[in-house]
Amino acid sequence: MKNLLSATAAVLLLASAPALAATDEDLVAQVAALKRQEAAKNAEIAALQKKIKALEARGPAAAPAAIYAADHPPYKAPPGAAPVWTPSWAGFYIGAGYSRNYAQSKRDPATIVSTDGTTTVTDIHSQDLKDYVNGGQALAGYMFQFNRMLLGIEGDLAFGGKTVTPAFTGLSGGTCGVDFTGSYVCAGARPFGQFETLGHLRAIGGVSITPDLMAFIAGGAAWARMSAGSHTSIAMASSPSIPVFTALDSTSALKTVVGTSIGGGIQMRVTPDLAARFEYLHDWYTGPTTTGALSTVTLGGHTNTITVPSERPRFTNDAVRGSLIYSFNAAPQPYAAYASAGGVWDRFASAPALYNNSWAGFYVGGGVTQNNYKFIQDTGRTLTIDDSTTPGTDISERSGFSTKTGVTNGHILAGYRYQWNRFLIGLEGELDLGASKHFDAGPKSPGMFGFNSAALTCHPQFGANVVCIGQSMFNTLAVQQRGRALLTGGFEVLPEVIAFVAGGKTYGKVGDGLLGSSADGFFYVPGSSPLIGAATVSRAFPNTNISGTTWGGGLETKAWDGFSIRAAYYRDIYKWHHLPIGGAGFGGTSGTISVSAFSAALDHHTIVNDSYQLSLIYQLWNPQR
Repeated sequence: MKNLLSATAAVLLLASAPALAATDEDLVAQVAALKRQEAAKNAEIAALQKKIKALEARGPAAAPAAIYAADHPPYKAPPGAAPVWTPSWAGFYIGAGYSRNYAQSKRDPATIVSTDGTTTVTDIHSQDLKDYVNGGQALAGYMFQFNRMLLGIEGDLAFGGKTVTPAFTGLSGGTCGVDFTGSYVCAGARPFGQFETLGHLRAIGGVSITPDLMAFIAGGAAWARMSAGSHTSIAMASSPSIPVFTALDSTSALKTVVGTSIGGGIQMRVTPDLAARFEYLHDWYTGPTTTGALSTVTLGGHTNTITVPSERPRFTNDAVRGSLIYSFNAAPQPYAAYASAGGVWDRFASAPALYNNSWAGFYVGGGVTQNNYKFIQDTGRTLTIDDSTTPGTDISERSGFSTKTGVTNGHILAGYRYQWNRFLIGLEGELDLGASKHFDAGPKSPGMFGFNSAALTCHPQFGANVVCIGQSMFNTLAVQQRGRALLTGGFEVLPEVIAFVAGGKTYGKVGDGLLGSSADGFFYVPGSSPLIGAATVSRAFPNTNISGTTWGGGLETKAWDGFSIRAAYYRDIYKWHHLPIGGAGFGGTSGTISVSAFSAALDHHTIVNDSYQLSLIYQLWNPQR
């Protein structure tokens, strides 16, 4: 550009020069005039050069549309030439992100045997544990690139994803019932443990689909900290005998173990140095050895035995992760024009030509949903325990109940967005594809007939007295999220990334099961007869359609021509009103202790669903382009 300006000025000088003078005096005058013209043209050239430097410093703000268009068209090799893939993914990188984890421990079941010497009843209780938990990760790695092929190594540290199921103590955790005539038992085997992913070291192999999009698979080692155990307890009563008790735990050490990890995902560039990654990981481990447990109680010719085997539990963790990746390699052309921090800010703040309605129009999509249902009532539980040897009421509690369950399923969606510069508004409809999920009523005590009773909670503050009370909302209903109708609003953070919020109506279904409440207790003051009992009331409900409100939001990033990837969260809230059910109670006085416990399932409940989604979106038609 500078050479062109100099040549132009020279031509102008020559073209504007008058004919050479015939005399010495005229020649001197002409030379002076030409020098004045030369000085003026030099000043003009200096001014132009200053403007050029200013425009070059501004980068994409000077010609954003041209730079962006040159940067993002699909790669096309020259006619007859093989594609040349710029090594845009090579080099060192770091990153951090968010994960949704599904942790499971699989164990051999507990065997509970009840016998009166003639008849034997065997119950099998699962000792598996599972939990959904949120976490995060920080990562670093190095990638080699060979034309389109990618090969690298990566390590990460996980945090915030710990699952802990606490152990019961004493007689706690058991459920109560009559196993044989004249024999009342409260017993159970309840699993507990801890699991936490610590990190991974993986090899990565991938392919650069376009210069801005790559897909990869990964495998290697995983580290986790874990423990496992089961709490067994048995309490038997047969009037007029003195009741008998036992409690024993199967435990393991809390250890750090090495497992195996496999996974894969995609990575998309959103700025010259930043990329968005979405991936799935499956890790599996063998846990530390448990001690096993064998508990036996005999009273009045009736025997109850609980066996938990010694074993090495199997642990798995399935994670869906989203991360932002920062690359330290030099940005290849044509990114260099706006690779500086100032250039990126100019694109964000003052380059409206880049935001050319590229997110507007009709779209469809689908993906995976992880629903977490919680069934809630705010009141319905009352408990008082009074020891006459102490002043006042020792325990007085009023509260509600809640139960929860989770399921992973699919969804499809369709919508329309209208765009004003960097702002979007739209409508969207979604249909969930999952089946109904039943709440778990929990295990029963050995040989118990009828409905499941509540798990006992024991109160050791009453000294040598045994005061164990169970209260619960009995729930075997099925629940299903069916769809949403949403009003959406968004903001284009970068041409490749939007953030959005959404709200509207949600639709679901509940029923196909029983809802009720239960109360039970094992209550013994030495020197007195034991007070024992269990009661459950319930009502069957058919499937019922319900509707509520929903709100949420997320991020969406362009992946390749016409496609984008979305990560979203929604909270659905339903208010379900139904026929009344009634309540169940347990209580009485023995020695110095008085107990009153009552549990009622109300005629209205709140159902909350926390939903996590990962979707692939395809833009059908954009009438604003």
